[in-house]
Amino acid sequence: MVGRFSCNSFYYLWETLPPTESKAMLKRFMPVVEGKLQPVVTNPYEQILYDTYAKMRAVNDALVEAVSRGMAIWANTQVDQERKHCKGMGALLQLRHKDSAAGWVTALMAYAMDLYLLPSERASIVHIEKAYAYLAIIDNEIESYDKEVAASGRNGVVNLVQMQADDTGCSIAASKRILWVLYRELQLEFLELVAKREASAEGCSETLKSYMKGLECVMGGNEVWSGYSERYHPAG
Repeated sequence: MVGRFSCNSFYYLWETLPPTESKAMLKRFMPVVEGKLQPVVTNPYEQILYDTYAKMRAVNDALVEAVSRGMAIWANTQVDQERKHCKGMGALLQLRHKDSAAGWVTALMAYAMDLYLLPSERASIVHIEKAYAYLAIIDNEIESYDKEVAASGRNGVVNLVQMQADDTGCSIAASKRILWVLYRELQLEFLELVAKREASAEGCSETLKSYMKGLECVMGGNEVWSGYSERYHPAG
């Protein structure tokens, strides 16, 4: 729980960093996370990283590697410019699959639940994890759109809502409703994929069942949270 809270704190702190600072931090990122480099005492980001991962390794060193790897992938995608050049919803969804922190979140979930998946089990649910990630992405894109426009103006926004509106000529409100329909259909597909995997001839361990149920719970929690969070809906 402490690790999850501290990682979330770092997530939101990182978003406040100017691009030049976040790029500079990336050079020290993994050595600090792995405990191979002492944090700069005046740098709160490095202090959080170092202390959090030291405590997490003390509890379960085996599962921490996936958490740090997912976090590193997410952090690196935050400083590239690829998103600005995306053409079409499919391309943006694929890019957001990398930069949405989905891999980091699922690794944190496995850590918190003490779940060890076999390589063969993980390979068998790649499509399920992708469906989960797309659900989180679509939810995020809808809920964050107004805040992004307020910050950058409509012409500066690279968002599924804006792309839907541009491609179809629909209003922004209608585009959001269309994406919510897509979201609900993906929810149904996610549940169908899970049911098929549980009933498959290769078998489904209790660990894998728990992991997939965890994805479902995180997905539902994210939807509820993003609907009222001040991150997307500032008070007043």
